[in-house]
Amino acid sequence: MDFKTYAKSRQTEVCLELERVKILLSKAGNPHRGMYIIHVAGTNGKGSVCAYVCAGLDAMKKRWGRFSSPELFSVEDTICVENEFITSRELEKIYDFLRPLCVEVENETGKNVSQFEINFVVALLYFKNKGCTHICLECGMGGIGDATNSIDDSDICVITKISKDHMNYLGDTLEEICENKCGIFKESSCVITGFQQERIKKKIALLAKDREFIYADKLRSEGFEGFSEIVSFSDEKDVKLSLSGIGQIQNASIAYEVLKKIGADKKQIRYALENAKNPARFERIGENVYFDGAHNPDGVETLKNSINRYLENEKIIFVVGFMKDKEYKEALSKLKELKQKDISFIAVPVKTNPRSASSEDLKIAIESLGFECETSESVSDAIEYAKKRADFVFVIGSLYMYKEL
Repeated sequence: MDFKTYAKSRQTEVCLELERVKILLSKAGNPHRGMYIIHVAGTNGKGSVCAYVCAGLDAMKKRWGRFSSPELFSVEDTICVENEFITSRELEKIYDFLRPLCVEVENETGKNVSQFEINFVVALLYFKNKGCTHICLECGMGGIGDATNSIDDSDICVITKISKDHMNYLGDTLEEICENKCGIFKESSCVITGFQQERIKKKIALLAKDREFIYADKLRSEGFEGFSEIVSFSDEKDVKLSLSGIGQIQNASIAYEVLKKIGADKKQIRYALENAKNPARFERIGENVYFDGAHNPDGVETLKNSINRYLENEKIIFVVGFMKDKEYKEALSKLKELKQKDISFIAVPVKTNPRSASSEDLKIAIESLGFECETSESVSDAIEYAKKRADFVFVIGSLYMYKEL
């Protein structure tokens, strides 16, 4: 088996411990040292915050890298430098370098190195090779045991909105999940968060003790245009957020504080908020067809709030696909609070992932909530069918559906 195939074969392993990746990182020369690190954890909004921050780094003419998850098409799209993804050739070259080091780690620990751990170290080596001065690291799951937490220091630690997800790994309560996410804090880190429930805000502040703590709440909503919020900050007015949805106010507010901390001026921050790109999050993929990777209760509630804000009495069909280990019934129950009355569903399997819930299981859950639901074995067929019968179509659930589309 070649090393790339080997790495990908470990995709389903969840490894929330740092022993192996720390050893691998050390053997690789700790390539992250000397870079300005923005480490982002949280339940929802991590990708959007990183997108705004990286757009700001563009405006500041910084040499930046970003490591994100999950992949939308391939491993290559999780690693980029200044909006250019790592190429397959560059990926293979770093894999060749890491192959013997991974064997050494496995011999020393008796444990395999996971795909996420391997690709995280690949990203750091790539950023060093490309001369990056600033990097955005997005946690995969949790914080304290996430592979990205193997770094020995970070300049800014971001905690996006905390809600329930991955409870079987991170804890049953918001407080437990919060404590896990805040495990990324390093001694010298500045901690930035925003838009948390009051008790979670207090807990983050407590866990951030003796560190600089910033609570993001400076952006003001001035209305919306289409599905985009219009905000203001300082004396900058009529800033149209490039990412859609009401939840972007909180993500942009956090990014605003990150960029201020880095040293961005008002014009650079404005550029960031108006030019960020983050595919598969409330993204328009066709005429009145939108894709949103809302896959947990808080994500679907945010989507519901956006639809209630932007639409009136249009007929809506949701094309839904989820992983079977997600709380999809609880998530979809949030849509019972939509003001639109003419809504229905088409349940689809996520063909690109073996962890997918079946369309029949989704249909049973959806109908138990009082909604009408049909099934389709193809997300593309479901969209074409829905477009003929609805004013708006929203494809929601697993980000893994994006690859199929």
